[in-house]
Amino acid sequence: MIGTVFKWLSIAILLSSYKSLPGSYYVRFYYALMRIVLFSKTSNKGKDILKVKSRLLTFCSLGECDFYLHKSNSTFLEEMDMARTELMLSLYKPLFAIDKLGSWPFLPVGSVDISFLKEIKPFQKYWVDSRVVSWDEKWLFVLSEFKVSSGKGERVCCTAITKYVFKDPKTRATIPPAIAAEKSGLVFDEQEIEANYASVSRSKEQLNFS
Repeated sequence: MIGTVFKWLSIAILLSSYKSLPGSYYVRFYYALMRIVLFSKTSNKGKDILKVKSRLLTFCSLGECDFYLHKSNSTFLEEMDMARTELMLSLYKPLFAIDKLGSWPFLPVGSVDISFLKEIKPFQKYWVDSRVVSWDEKWLFVLSEFKVSSGKGERVCCTAITKYVFKDPKTRATIPPAIAAEKSGLVFDEQEIEANYASVSRSKEQLNFS
């Protein structure tokens, strides 16, 4: 009896911690890639790039918790990978789908500036909102916010700014973010992008993108 209970309890813990299982990162990443690029018929063409937001819904599994019994700081970065993947693939889908560059672009991350504000508890549901907030001649800046439900609607638990750079897959030359947006059929207001650029330089607690 005890053995049976232990077995089913172990199975339940493993299933609830699927994000921490070996290889799960690759499964989640390539699933998003195929779902958005190959099978999704939705398009952001003609939309203002600063107005498009992706949302990743998930929960804090036991495998993500540290010895304080809340979501470990290190796991925020992995979940951010998934959230940004959803955003970048949906925004720049034409670059992947119709091969405008000759082959798929290379999008390495330059840095991530992150601020932890509130804890996320075991099995607590949360979501990650991500969107482009600005760019310069080289770097694209993506804002990600981890949020949970609260009595007042929602509460931000973590904010992060990620720097991306577009690289030509053949020459590895930098592709300006404005060019990548234009090739993807997105529109943008240069003045709004420049105004947001000043906010990117401030501390994350002071970020206030409308």
